Amino acid sequence: MTTNEKKYPVTGEIADLFIESKAAADCRDKAVMGIWRTRKAIRYGEIKISTEQEAWRLIYELYPNLSKKTLQYDPIAMELVIEE
Repeated sequence: MTTNEKKYPVTGEIADLFIESKAAADCRDKAVMGIWRTRKAIRYGEIKISTEQEAWRLIYELYPNLSKKTLQYDPIAMELVIEE
C-alpha cells in the first residue's frame, strides 16, 4: 500500500525549537528520578510545552494552509510530512 506524502521544509529556527523541546522532555524524565524531581520536572515540562507551541505557531505562520491538516515533524530531514 503506497501513501501519498507531501513534505514541507522548516526553518532552522523551527528545527531548533523542536530540538529544545525534545531535550527538555528528556531532562524532565530524568528529573523525575532525581532528588529535586518535582521543581525541575515541572520547569522542564513548561519549557517543552512552550517551545512546542512556539514551533507550531511558526509553522502555521509559514504554512497557513496546513492548519487543518495532521502533520508530523521529521527531525532528521527537518521537514513536515503530511500523509494523504
